[in-house]
Amino acid sequence: MKKFDHVAVLLGIGLVLAVLAAVSLVAGGVMKLFGFAYDLVGSLVLYFIFASVLSAAFGQVFSALPKVLYEMGKLNRAEGIILYLVLDTLVTAVGLGVVDRWMPSVSASDRAIVAVSLLLALPGLSDFKKKQ
Repeated sequence: MKKFDHVAVLLGIGLVLAVLAAVSLVAGGVMKLFGFAYDLVGSLVLYFIFASVLSAAFGQVFSALPKVLYEMGKLNRAEGIILYLVLDTLVTAVGLGVVDRWMPSVSASDRAIVAVSLLLALPGLSDFKKKQ
């Protein structure tokens, strides 16, 4: 059996948390423009960590569906992009909305949730490369 290097595991966890904290601060800044409020920065980071965990499972399925349909030729590129944006935005918005209801230390408007959900969906568009 292989032994885990505890330092490497801790560094990996620290790196993941640092990336999540950076995304939380950027997304929280965007959401603040649309009426997002939080008590502490820790609440903001926890909000995005919980929302990420909550929407991760569904997000993988719903964001993969348009990509698979596009690769199979069932959707053209524009249809795949639109379907991906709609599904990924909805799944992320549901995750953010549920966590918003559970955490009294944050308050997000529907506009803020939809805006940041769409923003978080945009990096996935690079998967829809033009076919040759």
